[in-house]
Amino acid sequence: MKKIILCFTFSLGILACNSSKIASKDLSEKHTQILFQSEYGGSGTDEIQLITQKEAFTELWEEITGQPKEEIQAFNDQEEMVIIKHFTSGRSGGATYTVNKIKEKKGHIQVYYSVQGPGAIGTDAITSPVLMVKVNKQDKPTIEFILQQ
Repeated sequence: MKKIILCFTFSLGILACNSSKIASKDLSEKHTQILFQSEYGGSGTDEIQLITQKEAFTELWEEITGQPKEEIQAFNDQEEMVIIKHFTSGRSGGATYTVNKIKEKKGHIQVYYSVQGPGAIGTDAITSPVLMVKVNKQDKPTIEFILQQ
């Protein structure tokens, strides 16, 4: 019985560690794209980062995704910018953060996202969720992340 419980616990741990998604889902706008969404890789604090230079993006890509720069998503810093949303740390794994829609207006960007809980069984893990999206370049926009239920 102990072996079954141990195997089950180990399997859940492996599944939780593989929940990151390097996404390249194109949204409606020309340069709007989801680059990465995961329970892990964020700073653990509620913050938004705006990246407008390719060098900074390359450095953060490796740090957040754990992927080498050879796996980096295309980024034209003349026409695009990257927004990274870090969420506060959580105490259990299994939640899925998903970008549903991005609305861009001059000087304002709204990112609509949803969170699906782990259901009845979740892992005990400290999570640091993060979302990374690429949008059309704007000069000093206000950025708003809106949770959709």
